[in-house]
Amino acid sequence: MSGVRVDGIVEKITDGDTVRVAALDRLFKIRLLGLDTEESNPNPSKPVTRWGKEASAFAAQILPVGSPVTIEFPGDEDVLVDGEINVRYLDNYQRPLAFLHLPRPVDGYTDFSELMIRKGYSPYFVKYGRAAFADHDARYARAEFNAQIDNIGVWNQFEANGAMIPEAAPRNYARLMVWWELRARVIDGFRAARAANPDLMLFNTRIDYDRLVEKAARGDTVTVFMELTKGATVSGLHHVIRSGSLAQPFQLFLPMEDRPEIAAIKRLLNNRYIAEGEDFPRRNYAYVTGALKLYNNRPEMVVRDVSQISDNPPLMPQVGAQGG
Repeated sequence: MSGVRVDGIVEKITDGDTVRVAALDRLFKIRLLGLDTEESNPNPSKPVTRWGKEASAFAAQILPVGSPVTIEFPGDEDVLVDGEINVRYLDNYQRPLAFLHLPRPVDGYTDFSELMIRKGYSPYFVKYGRAAFADHDARYARAEFNAQIDNIGVWNQFEANGAMIPEAAPRNYARLMVWWELRARVIDGFRAARAANPDLMLFNTRIDYDRLVEKAARGDTVTVFMELTKGATVSGLHHVIRSGSLAQPFQLFLPMEDRPEIAAIKRLLNNRYIAEGEDFPRRNYAYVTGALKLYNNRPEMVVRDVSQISDNPPLMPQVGAQGG
């Protein structure tokens, strides 16, 4: 299985995992699926590394400005909807998520992500889910496996970044891989639940945002699958957990956060779901069930009890959904 494909021309390499491609009379700043190279430009959350600069240089060598490429989007829906990029293909920063294919093989590979993984420039990045297509997933996993056998790139931090001991490496890939795998399995569960029960009132806060707005306008009760992030106190009384992007804001509203039942929800979220960056990983994703409403024209769900939060989708044995 493959996704919608569009031919384009490389305009600029931003980083080892980000490239600008001109196609469909516009410029796509593509975040390449399956990749998470080390940084070549300053980033508040990750350090610039020697290997990050090498990854960017290699990408520029393989994808010189002006070269033809094929963008593959991870689905079968139209790329443009009413003249704008289909929101289902955008990440939280409004960047298109896609694969990139070369016009001719490089060392036997035409899939750029597969090539980068095989060369050790990136692990197979599954933090936000495995590749949507089974063939891509299998190829990327095999490329990572072989790169690890060869002990190259990110898997050999002495050669990549001069780290004499694992603790001195810029990123702890041993810990990251375990965290990413946990997240990927949780996301796999969501995808499987949706595929097996297409009529289930189960929604993702990013890809189903427009439908959530509609259902919030009607006050429908649904289950959302969402990434939980650190919350904040509002009006000195309540607690809010925001998800999604500036363009697609969704939030959980916990009223009167000093009440025992709300304090219990906050403890659950902090101890089980909300990660404190790469150094303190947790499962991040949960299923939250409740009635939707619109707040400032944005969908919101009120959470009053721990029973509304679960590790598992509806119709499956629930972890935590019964409270106690």
